[in-house]
Amino acid sequence: MNIAKGFICFMALYSGAVFASCKNNNEQVNVNGTCTKIQTFKSDKLTNSPTLLVSLHGDSPFSGPSYQYFFASTLAKKVDNLVAVGLLRPGYTDAMNKTSDGERGQTNGENYSDDRVKQVAQAISALKARHNADKLIVAGHSGGGAITAKIVAQFPRLIDHAYIVSCPCDINEWRKYISDTRGWRQFKGDIDVASPIELVKHIPKSTKITLLVGDQDNITKPQLTLDYKKALDKHRIDSELEVVAGGHDIFLFPEVTTHLMKTIQAYNQ
Repeated sequence: MNIAKGFICFMALYSGAVFASCKNNNEQVNVNGTCTKIQTFKSDKLTNSPTLLVSLHGDSPFSGPSYQYFFASTLAKKVDNLVAVGLLRPGYTDAMNKTSDGERGQTNGENYSDDRVKQVAQAISALKARHNADKLIVAGHSGGGAITAKIVAQFPRLIDHAYIVSCPCDINEWRKYISDTRGWRQFKGDIDVASPIELVKHIPKSTKITLLVGDQDNITKPQLTLDYKKALDKHRIDSELEVVAGGHDIFLFPEVTTHLMKTIQAYNQ
């Protein structure tokens, strides 16, 4: 009995230590004990109600993604009244060996599942409250774009403006394309994961969506974005599409960052 009680006490202390190790600060956000890693950057000039930008990386199957941090840092240096946060998706480990809670899963559309989307959305919601944000922009690249597209539908009115870049917005059509063109067996066949293009009808009319895709993108082919735009138009969602010269890795291109700068500056007026 004493051993059992001792074990229970140990587990309680251990759990408390794990919880305490993820304190809410500029490098992490804790929602009900789930720790999501972030990097936070701020403009030199801030009001009490800034614009919040959260950037999400793609699937990054072969490396620890950190370019979302550079993206956020770049924007915070260029415009006033911005808190810019690069977020590390569930289960991923970045180049600095920091890991967000959750399971990374496979990089074949399976990791756009509702539980992972929920973790990201809850972290973003907590950041919005933390920084008392007047407006919230989420910019997602590739798989991060698919997650962004799911959040605007499944967590309506959380995001004011979504930037969805190089998106596999029709998951099973994207899987078929990769399987057909590259022969990767892990992409063969359909999976039971809700796809952004199926959820468009749930997006509130108040949400603004900007779509960007490279004309030479051979990973998330432009047609996937064009089809998503048609679905948005069908449901009269406020959206715009820009096809830029480039391949899949356009997230850091001036066409994306300049567009975002103009949006943030408009919010500041």
